[in-house]
Amino acid sequence: MQNKTEDLRNLRKTIGNNIHKERALRKVTLARLSRLTGIRMKKLDQYELGKNMVRLEEVFFIARSLGVAAEKLFEAGN
Repeated sequence: MQNKTEDLRNLRKTIGNNIHKERALRKVTLARLSRLTGIRMKKLDQYELGKNMVRLEEVFFIARSLGVAAEKLFEAGN
């Protein structure tokens, strides 16, 4: 059984990978996503790399800006 630290690490990576994938599919640059969400580019980059956990409200800002359901960003194996 995984410990909580591993679970959080995996969640960070899943969310980050999904943000990157959805952004790439829509051909949205980090700069544009930053302007749309009000989240700094550096922070978005760290999220995509799975280095920092995205705050819940930021997940919704990002999802709305990319035109996807927020739940999609949490789905593993996409």
